[in-house]
Amino acid sequence: MATREHEISTANLAKVPKDSRVDTAWQVVLKFGRGLSLSNPPPSTIEPDKIVAEMTKVKKPVTMVAVVKDLTSLSIEARVAGTKVSTPWSVDITSGKDVKKWRATLAALNSFNTGLVTADELKVFDKVHPDPVVLAALKKEIADLDTKIKELATQLKEKTTARAAKQKEYTDKGGK
Repeated sequence: MATREHEISTANLAKVPKDSRVDTAWQVVLKFGRGLSLSNPPPSTIEPDKIVAEMTKVKKPVTMVAVVKDLTSLSIEARVAGTKVSTPWSVDITSGKDVKKWRATLAALNSFNTGLVTADELKVFDKVHPDPVVLAALKKEIADLDTKIKELATQLKEKTTARAAKQKEYTDKGGK
């Protein structure tokens, strides 16, 4: 598995540092987090002081970056000039190993087209963590088909026997 990152939002350093729109950048993160329907959503606000202090020090904007590690955790990092200043939100996306919720979160991350989770990774996930409802439905379909095959085999045997009898009758009556 891998670690994947995607830039969610950026806030530039204002002439008056306290006017830097770190809170606006965080609102974009909140919208992103709400799209995941997690039981532990991002906090509604963050403390921007440390972030603004670093922005002021290096005179660079802050970037909010989503980081997915091994398809099991998601965090939002506040980075200034590429250096992590804080991690205002981090969550275990396995939902306590509830495979349906975990899969739903991964699918939501995939639907954002950010590259945080790929379609191929979802296919591998589905193979490793198959949905028991889907498996049960497939097993029933297989059993139904087996029953149908047995019925058809019986019909085929009956038809083959009937054909052989007609062929014998045809031959007995002089047919060639």
